[in-house]
Amino acid sequence: MQPVFEDLFPFAGGLCHLRVYEAGDDSGVALAVNLEDNPGASVVNAAEALQDRIAAVFGGDHRLFSIFPEYGDTWTEAIPPVDGDRVAFRNDIAQAEIERLVGLPVPVPAPNECRAADLGGDGHPLLALVPEREDEPGVLAEMEVVAVADLPWAHLPSKCANFADFEAIRELYDDDWEGDVPAGAHFFLALDSDRFADCHYHRHDWRAIAAASVELLGRLDPQADGDDVRREASRLLPEGPDRDELTFLFFDPIIWSPEAPSVTNGQHRTCALKAARAPECAVVTGRQVWGEVRPGDPRRRAESALAGYWARRLGRGP
Repeated sequence: MQPVFEDLFPFAGGLCHLRVYEAGDDSGVALAVNLEDNPGASVVNAAEALQDRIAAVFGGDHRLFSIFPEYGDTWTEAIPPVDGDRVAFRNDIAQAEIERLVGLPVPVPAPNECRAADLGGDGHPLLALVPEREDEPGVLAEMEVVAVADLPWAHLPSKCANFADFEAIRELYDDDWEGDVPAGAHFFLALDSDRFADCHYHRHDWRAIAAASVELLGRLDPQADGDDVRREASRLLPEGPDRDELTFLFFDPIIWSPEAPSVTNGQHRTCALKAARAPECAVVTGRQVWGEVRPGDPRRRAESALAGYWARRLGRGP
């Protein structure tokens, strides 16, 4: 294939770094890197909008692959919806497969080089879409402790090893946001110990990580920086994957607007926290939660969500 485009690329309020390759027969491949300072939805959460934008600009039929360098070196393919279905995903695609597909080496930026200015240059006109850092409040100032049971269910867990099971369950419910809640609750209840073991998100001590996040948030000033977070994290958990996940809760936090039916970021970790029955966790909410934090049982909440949905569908509830 021949490379025909490499630059920052805007889509549906978001911004990514995009490479486009074409084969000369109206087919091609588009490779999207999610930016650390992407001002909109991620290249996975807005995959369908990104596909539509690529088709409008380049024409033809391009397979779309995306990568989040901070999470590793594997890619995700967004498979276009068929007959009104939702976009589907193929995960954990190796770098070697991508390079065989396009017939060329494909450089991937380092995790600390994924900002728009890193990949587009300091003078790029599309940098105007990215908010200035000094205009953003410190992440700790936007965080608070919430009950894990209050967090929403997964709505599109494309990176989960059990995503095929989710897709099958999702077909049972309304094809809109009102179906997301019961489908996510149903999926959670369908996960047994073997399925949890299949998903790498569940291979951590999430009760310890969540408890440490609550303590860390209480120790730090709202304007503390990344070095402060790392220092306190090293005092709370031993070096290793669990401590890494603790710091990710502050550098790449779970983001939830209370009463919203889904989280903006962190649905896979939310599922893992619920499965571990962690009572509380530090989450970005914009400080919108009021009142006492009251931990609950996620399985009972899931059962209640399903019962309420079917009662309404059968005309036996409000």
